[in-house]
Amino acid sequence: MAGRNLGGSYSIIVMVVVVCCNIFDGYHREAYSEQLFGVNLSGAEWGNRYPGTFGTDYTYPTASELDYYKSKGLTLIRLPFLWERVQSTLYGSLNSVEIVRIQSVVFAAASRGMYVVLDAHNYGRYGLGTFKDVPFHGNIIGSSAVPASAFADFWTKMASTFKDSAGVFGYDLSNEPHDMNGLWAEDAQAAINGIRSVDAETKIIVEGDGWSGAQYWASNNPNFPLNDPYNHVVYEAHLYFGGNSSGNYSQSYDAQGAYPTIGVDRVMPFIQWLASHRVGGYVGEYGVPHSDARWFTVLDNFLNTLKNHNVSGTYWAGGPLWNWCSDTLAVEPCNGKDAPQMPTLMKYPSAAAAPEGGTIAAPASVTTATGADLEACRATP
Repeated sequence: MAGRNLGGSYSIIVMVVVVCCNIFDGYHREAYSEQLFGVNLSGAEWGNRYPGTFGTDYTYPTASELDYYKSKGLTLIRLPFLWERVQSTLYGSLNSVEIVRIQSVVFAAASRGMYVVLDAHNYGRYGLGTFKDVPFHGNIIGSSAVPASAFADFWTKMASTFKDSAGVFGYDLSNEPHDMNGLWAEDAQAAINGIRSVDAETKIIVEGDGWSGAQYWASNNPNFPLNDPYNHVVYEAHLYFGGNSSGNYSQSYDAQGAYPTIGVDRVMPFIQWLASHRVGGYVGEYGVPHSDARWFTVLDNFLNTLKNHNVSGTYWAGGPLWNWCSDTLAVEPCNGKDAPQMPTLMKYPSAAAAPEGGTIAAPASVTTATGADLEACRATP
């Protein structure tokens, strides 16, 4: 899913910080084997213009948001961003300003004992467009316009940048690939190969074709699982509980044919696939509206199923550009009050404690934005 434009006035505070500290000895990426629950903090993938202006069209999570979600036991943060903003030309250098913004979130999360999924929110595509066509804009990865080698180049450079960063849970190669013409498995394998040429340890998170839907995971991804010599690939599904599974929830609970265990029924094909292939899994997006309390029972049953099968998950969504008063799925606080979904989410806190060591380094230049009078925003799938 993605968000709309942001309006408001911003004050940009630039701090030059160079900090490096070893917080524990014996760090190893397998510290992330505990079950984690958390939230998507949407914002860096927003905008009606691309690449857009930071603080006007898009922004990144704040320290206060990390503190809020940690206080709820939600310590896994999925951080959506746009490939085009981080690498404006294929095979080109990464944008150092955007990299510092991402690093600042990773640094802030790691210093709080939290974890970040780096999510290239690109739907299996590359190329600029307008918000209305975000899920379809650009060219398919693996096409002549966007070769798989360009995708591998991007993720090799990202891995070179983030491989020693404590708090990085994994590299989420592309959000919700869809209509990939059979190219996605080869694309993802190319990215895996590139990452592993520079980083043997960090988890690589692979979403599936067909919008990464949990229900039809096996049929949409017949060439999975992929090859990783270090066996650190995690497969990511998405799941919504409405009639068309899109996350729109445009009709009532009854009109959409919902029932208390609809989430369980929809996620089990994915969980069974994970078990049959003996691979790790993660559900990167799920969410319910607050318009009918029966949805909270659906969410509760679904999360209990993830818990029982040791599958981590991140709710869609929080983030600085919206709140639950302006969007029915959002769990960002509004007027100092928790979202109605939050009591259910708090029943399933992360099992992991603080990161088990490693180097937490602040980027050389950390940019923090504070905003006022944010325009009410809503998301579309």
